[in-house]
Amino acid sequence: MSPLLINLRLSRADRLLPDLRLVRFADNYCAFAASRTEAERAMERVLDALEAIGMTANPAKSRVRENACAEDLFLIAG
Repeated sequence: MSPLLINLRLSRADRLLPDLRLVRFADNYCAFAASRTEAERAMERVLDALEAIGMTANPAKSRVRENACAEDLFLIAG
């Protein structure tokens, strides 16, 4: 799927998550939470939003990270 089309499609999921502190870079979501419990709930909401638009997250790359630096989350591996 082209980058433009994937962004248009993911914008539908974004609209389902207006109350989360969330950043999306391309197809990568980063939710900011005060606790692990809140982060796990946010992840569930993102997964539900993706499912609602017929998409799924990559389970090998999707996880809750504690004390992560937001800049490091979007580094692009060569």
